[in-house]
Amino acid sequence: MKRQKITVVIIKNGIISIKTAKSTVKGEARRTNPSISARERIRGCSYMLFLILRVPIQNSGISVHFASSKNLKYTSNFINVPRAGFEPATTVSFSNNKKFLRDLENFKLFAKAKLNLSQGTVYHYTSKIRTFMINRKIVTDRDVQEYIEKKKQECCLDYVSNIISAFKAYFRDYKGLTFMSGYRHPSGPLKFKEEIERSKVRKFIEAIDDLTVKCMAILLASSGLRKSEVWNLKTSEINRNLRCVIPNCHSRETKQSGISFYNEEAERILEEYWKQESIKNKYDRLFIIGHARFLRIWNRAREESGVCLKPNDLRDFFSQEMGKALIPDRFIDIFQGRSPRNVLAKHYTPQGIRLLREIYDKANLRVLVE
Repeated sequence: MKRQKITVVIIKNGIISIKTAKSTVKGEARRTNPSISARERIRGCSYMLFLILRVPIQNSGISVHFASSKNLKYTSNFINVPRAGFEPATTVSFSNNKKFLRDLENFKLFAKAKLNLSQGTVYHYTSKIRTFMINRKIVTDRDVQEYIEKKKQECCLDYVSNIISAFKAYFRDYKGLTFMSGYRHPSGPLKFKEEIERSKVRKFIEAIDDLTVKCMAILLASSGLRKSEVWNLKTSEINRNLRCVIPNCHSRETKQSGISFYNEEAERILEEYWKQESIKNKYDRLFIIGHARFLRIWNRAREESGVCLKPNDLRDFFSQEMGKALIPDRFIDIFQGRSPRNVLAKHYTPQGIRLLREIYDKANLRVLVE
């Protein structure tokens, strides 16, 4: 393709003259800050050229030459997010896959540092964005709409909601594209949960042939903690005298850590674990185990016991048994970390923890005994 040369000249007061071999187009670079320099206005010309040509410059086969009264001459590519004062971009483009992968690495740092997202959330977000961007060089609002509508027909609504969250973090927060602000998260119907029988939980835990995973399972069932909280639990977060567990692994806005306890059955298995395992490590972690090994042992226990349970099912089992014991919901929420921070703060005292321990003991929770 023969490349066409375009000369952009900045005149006074932000008036831009775009000259081609066939015609000349003049326009005004609208800006709110009169102190914007000539160089910044020139960079904004990329967006104006995109509005005129209707395609990104880097994909149009056009060579763009910028000039000003100050002899600022250079070639510019299409800018995804224009400088302040110019109208926002409505599209994003990548000329090759390497640039996209490099941009995705920058997004990971942005998500963890600015959006305060966890490592797991960043991993899932980048996976969804990478899947969406396969064989795409230009992305518009309509492309996102069609993709989300397609996923609504193929996937569950919770998964679609996660896709929207990932796109908002990438396109809106990171790339500055405002069209993602209008997307609402879909909500599906309530799902009926069957009762988790104690005998099945006992059979499953007894089938686990690894002491580390067995400790994690009994803690999940007797304390109601999340899998991530048990996984990252530190020895300093356990009060062995009160059998109290106060995890402190959440620094995000979406989740809170609760104040929970574990029963005598879990205490016996933990004592056995502390005797056999060396838990002194750099990060004071209670359980040192890789994700692949954990899944391998967990799936083996499923096959041997014939009981299909997920780690979150043991958390649900805790909530179910507490409800059967007529423990008020507000205390179950404190145990499982669903209460607001100000409510947790009221019980974050020696007296408050002893009161919670008394309420926990009233449930007389048993996992391994019929």
